[in-house]
This record gives sequence, C-alpha cells and structure tokens, in this order.
Amino acid sequence: MAWRWKALAALVGMVMLGAADIGTASAQTRNARDDGPVPGAVVTTPQPAATPEPATEPETTPEPAAPARQVTTRRTPYLAPPPLPDPRFSDQGLRRPPATPAEIPPTDDGPPTPPPGAPAAGAPATIAAPPAGATPTLTPPAAGTAPVDLIPGGAPVAITPPAETAPPVPVDADPVAVTLTARLLDGGEAIPSGMSWRVYELSAEGISEDNLVLQAAGGPITTNLVPGNYMLHASYGRAFVTRPLTVVPDTPATIDIVMNAGGLLLRAAIDTETPLPPGEVRYEIRADDPERPGHRRLVVDDVGDGEVIALVEGIYHVVSRYGDANAIVRADLRVEAGQLTEAVIYHNAAEVTLKLVSEPNGEALANTTWTILTPGGDTVRDFVGAFPTLVLAEGEYTAIARHDGRIFNRDFQVVGGLNREIEVVAQ
Repeated sequence: MAWRWKALAALVGMVMLGAADIGTASAQTRNARDDGPVPGAVVTTPQPAATPEPATEPETTPEPAAPARQVTTRRTPYLAPPPLPDPRFSDQGLRRPPATPAEIPPTDDGPPTPPPGAPAAGAPATIAAPPAGATPTLTPPAAGTAPVDLIPGGAPVAITPPAETAPPVPVDADPVAVTLTARLLDGGEAIPSGMSWRVYELSAEGISEDNLVLQAAGGPITTNLVPGNYMLHASYGRAFVTRPLTVVPDTPATIDIVMNAGGLLLRAAIDTETPLPPGEVRYEIRADDPERPGHRRLVVDDVGDGEVIALVEGIYHVVSRYGDANAIVRADLRVEAGQLTEAVIYHNAAEVTLKLVSEPNGEALANTTWTILTPGGDTVRDFVGAFPTLVLAEGEYTAIARHDGRIFNRDFQVVGGLNREIEVVAQ
C-alpha cells in the first residue's frame, strides 16, 4: 500500500515539473518578442510570400463585349482629296479689316524674269486646262477662248477681274508669277487636289466678293498677279487658312500654306460583325465654341456614312443618329494633322415594326395612331400608320394604339440588334 502512495507522489512531482518547464518556455518566448532573442534560443522570422515573376508574354487588354462599346478608332496617313467645300463655309474668316503694308512681310527673293506672254495690268485671265499630270497654271487666254473646267464634271471656273479701284502700284507694272501650294502639316507632301483658292484685293472698304480677283480649285497652282496687296483664302474641306499676301514688282513668289488638317471618316454598326447599311445613320460634327464656353458650335451637319470630312486638327463632338427616334450615340474624337481617323460607332438599338390586329397574327388595322412611351412616361415618338417601323434604343417601352375611338396598349422590350415585329391586339 505504501508503494502506491510513493508512486502517486512521484507522478504529481513530474506533473509539477512539466508545468514549470512550460512556464519557463513561455517566459522566454515573451522575452524574445519584447526584448530580443533569449540567449541560446532559436528564433524563426516569418518570410514574406514570394512575388511571382511577371509573365513574359505581352500584356493584352481584353476587349469588352460589343454592346458595351460605343466607338473604335484607327488612324492612317491621309492625303485623299475631300469633297469640295460647302458654300456655307467658303467665306469664313474673310470679313476682317484690311492689312496695312507694315503688317505684310516683304519677300527676299532675287529679281525675277517676267514670265513670257504675261498679260497687261488689269487684264482678265481664265484657267487653261493643264497637260495630264502637270501642275495647273493660270495663263492668258487666246482671243475668243472660253474658260476651261479644272474640275471634271463641274462648272467652269473663271477669274473675276479686280474692281475699279485705285491701283496700289503704277498701272504699267507687269504681272508677277505667284505659286500657291498647301500641305496638311508642316513638312508633309503638297495636297494634290481638293484645294479651293481665293485671292481678294485689299481696299479701304475691306474684303468682299467685289474684290475677288482669283478663284480656282485643284492642287498647287501658279497664277499671275499685278503687284499689290491681297488677302489669300485657302480651304480644304472644312479647314481653311486666311493670310495676307503681297506681290512685289519683278519678284515671283511661292506661298506655302500649312492647313494643319486631317480627315475624319465615320461608320456605324451594331457589333463587329453587323455593320449598319449606308444611309441608315447620319452624323453631325460639333466643336467647342471659344466665344461661348460650355457650348458647341455646329461644324458640319448631315454627314453620310463613309464620307471623308477634312477638319482642322482638334477634338470634335460627333452625334450619330440611327433612325429618327432615340437611338443616338455621342463620342468625342480627335483629328490629327496628316492622319485619317476612321471611327466605327456602335448602336445598341434595333428596328421595331408595330401593328394593331383584331386577333393574334391577324391583318393590321389601318388608320391607327401610335405613341411610344418610356417606363417614365416620356414620349419617344408619335406617328400614324398600319405598319410603322422605327429604330429604338435598347430598353423597355409601352406602345399605345388609338383606333376608332378606342385605346389599346402593350409593354415590350427592345434588344440591341434584334429586329422584331410587335403586335398589339385590339381586345
């Protein structure tokens, strides 16, 4: 019996000794955290997780789904001739005070040899057709020669003689050869065609059509001008430059104009595989109005799909309208000098054809008045017809049909790219 008590006492002692060792180890651990490592103790410092090496393949940005995109662009070198300038834009920038001689820089060219056959001072001239591939040159016509068309298929281009004003130089001064050239950007190639040139004689009354002494179209041209002070107006599409021009006696001049312009080509699509047919979408192009902060002035309206518009370098606000309801997409696009910016604008919309029927799949009832409403009660369109078709942006709508004094309605949903027919049953 005694040996059992001795065994129990020994077991209790071992338990107490173990507890003391645990307490000592805990104290050492606390000391290691607070005061540094305990002598003789092994301290393990946790290491940060290893950072994976970057992938060797180039990083690519996944493209969003087609409905989420609104516009994609690409740029290529541009030197294609744009359409002839709209007459509404031909006189922009011309109504300004005449330049004084002090404002017109003199030329440093050496004494020239007058061109053979130069016309007498003040004599009218016409544009003669140049040989194939040659630069068009203004030469005096032979007796009875009619103006020749520089633009195939267009109207003849003639030069209006100067108004009867006091000449700035002696009347016996010989005309001087003046070459006009334009470039899209500094250091670029000369614009081969599509330019519109106008030269106005300066007078005390300012600049007007009565002072027009030269009007021509094409690329680089050479003309003969009587020495004096002029205003040159060069336009390329919707880009134009106006600058003073002086013609010094016996000194041919070469005027090189930098238009600082590029091209903009617009197209529309539902997605990357579903372009919209030409004629379905129209565009308007606007630019910030420097005279009215926060407003945009209209640059050109009713632009067709695939039409190239020449514009001065800058940022433009484009409004794309698919149909005549609410399928409208807006985008800000940058035009760079010497570059053709091609933009594809994506419309998340579809065509919907409505018809009022007396029974499902029945014949459409004529003389029906329609109203399309948004969920908020806003009117999208009102129209009359048995089979009206319109383009609506993706979303939910209510169609209200009025026929023979009765009103019928149906809620429907438009899914982008899914053209469908909506029946409203007259019940």
